[in-house]
Amino acid sequence: MNKLAAIDNRREQRIAYSCISLPFLGIRMPDHIQFQFLLVDSSSSGVQIAIPDWVIEWDRFVDGEELRLCLPVTSGESTLETCRVRWQKADQATNEQFVGLVQLKKSFSEPIFKIDEFGMIELSNSGLETRSLVLRLLKDSAVLKRGVLIYLEHFLPYFSRIARDFEHYDEIRGFMLEDTLKLVKSKIKQLEDLHGRFVEGFADNSLSATDVDMNSLRDLYRSEVSNALFKMTFPDQLLLNYIEEIKNLELRLFTNYNALVTLYSMALEDSLG
Repeated sequence: MNKLAAIDNRREQRIAYSCISLPFLGIRMPDHIQFQFLLVDSSSSGVQIAIPDWVIEWDRFVDGEELRLCLPVTSGESTLETCRVRWQKADQATNEQFVGLVQLKKSFSEPIFKIDEFGMIELSNSGLETRSLVLRLLKDSAVLKRGVLIYLEHFLPYFSRIARDFEHYDEIRGFMLEDTLKLVKSKIKQLEDLHGRFVEGFADNSLSATDVDMNSLRDLYRSEVSNALFKMTFPDQLLLNYIEEIKNLELRLFTNYNALVTLYSMALEDSLG
C-alpha cells in the first residue's frame, strides 16, 4: 500500500487538480511566512497539498498549525482557504513534501470558483466574464499594493522620529524602508500597466494567450515586508500595528494571485482542448 494513502484516511471522493501545474501562494499563520504549493486533491473534510523540491521559500510545517491557502474556491460546503496541518510525508522518489490539511470553517473572501460534480473547477457565477474578472483582480491588486505603500509611508516619518539614536539608523532607513518603498511603487506601476493593457483588449483578454509571464506576475504579489525582521527591528507597538495591517492586505493579494493562476490554468486547459 502507498505510504501516503495509509496516512490519509479520508473516505470522501477525491478531486484531482491535474490541470493546475503552477504553484499557488500560501501563508503560514501566525508568523505570516509565505510559501508556494501545488494543490493535489480535496474532499469535504480535507485538502492535500504538495511542496515541490524546487520551492525555495518554505520551512517545514508544524502539525496542528494554521495555514492560509488563500484559494477562493468552494468544494461542497467547504472553502479551500484556511486549514490546519494534520500530517506530513516526504516522497523519496520525487523529493516532494506532501501535507495533509483539515479544512477550518472560516471564509475571509467571497469564493470566485467552485468544484463541479465532475471534479472540475468552474466560476461560481457562470454569468461572469473572464475578462471582467481579470480586470477586477488586477485593479484590486494595484489598490491593495497602494494600501501597503500608504502604511509604509506612515511608517517612515514615525520611525525617523523615534529611532534617530538607533545604531545603524541610516542603513536601516535606507535598506528596510526607502528601498522597500521604491519596490512597492514599482510593483504598483507594473500592476497598473498590466491592467491598462487588458483594458485595451490585448491578446484576446485571455491570460494564457498573452505574453504575461506567470513567474514575473508572482513576483509582483510577493511580500516586501519580512514579518520577523520588521518586528525584531521595530518593536514599537504602533509600528507593529502597521505591519499587521500590511499582512492583512497581503492575504488579499495572495488570494487575487491564486485566482489569476486558476484562471490562467483554466484558459490553458481550454486552449489545449
